[in-house]
Amino acid sequence: MTRSSLSLTSAFFLGFFYHAYIFHQSRMDHKVAIVTGASSGLGRAIAINYGDLGWKVVCADLRSDSPSTTTTTVDMINNETDGQAIYIRTDVSCSEDIQSLIHTAVEAFGRLDVLVNNAGISLESQGRLGPKLVADTDDSTFDTTWAVNARSAFLGCKYAIRQFLRQTPWPTGERGWIINIASVYGLKPEVEHISYCATKAAVVQMTKCIAREYGPSKIHVNAICPGFIKTEMDRVMLQDETLGAAIVARHPWGTLGMTADVAKAAIFLASEQSTWITGVALPVDGGYMVT
Repeated sequence: MTRSSLSLTSAFFLGFFYHAYIFHQSRMDHKVAIVTGASSGLGRAIAINYGDLGWKVVCADLRSDSPSTTTTTVDMINNETDGQAIYIRTDVSCSEDIQSLIHTAVEAFGRLDVLVNNAGISLESQGRLGPKLVADTDDSTFDTTWAVNARSAFLGCKYAIRQFLRQTPWPTGERGWIINIASVYGLKPEVEHISYCATKAAVVQMTKCIAREYGPSKIHVNAICPGFIKTEMDRVMLQDETLGAAIVARHPWGTLGMTADVAKAAIFLASEQSTWITGVALPVDGGYMVT
């Protein structure tokens, strides 16, 4: 074998092992994540997918279980993934609970890398409360929706950023990742859903403001805006066959989304693949926003 062919062979194997090493590191750089609303729906899917990556996951919710599942999110992560999880009961609209959540997460796992502000409600999609025009919307519906959807995101961002700034940054200089779960209804108005649309629009704008404030500190702040996903939150609307068919028709892809579709986006936005991305409100919507 000639010297030139040896050089080429060496370069090939060096390149191969370098990329294998980088892939290995991306799997081994296990982050510590908090996911709110982790007991069901999108939060559960995101938390379990983070567990699949070997991450340490703090599952925050008002209860650890869900009527729609037989196994808790924490048990799923601890027993069926490479990750590790704990549950912390949290009222996301309460400042003291959010501060305690972050403090406990850091005590348990040493730091905080990722916060997913996922907890949310849509009272106007459920039973007697809605949908309703604004003149008929109860004050309490708006106030409760604001507290759970918007105030919670503000509190989560505020106290997570304080923790990011006091801990050692990653070798890349990045200090943390925040992913706020908004909605296509935060980008596009919808009748009879004033509370939900207004609060999710607030989350989108909050995301952009905070990304601008803390970009120089190398803190990523992005939002995911799901379309209609097959979750308990949308179950009531989808039970009506006519309404359900109309909703599906508004998605050019021709189907509703799955929780895994949103979880994949949450992995991407917390990965090294999104190093130069911040302040984005990313629709994951089967084309809903182009209709």
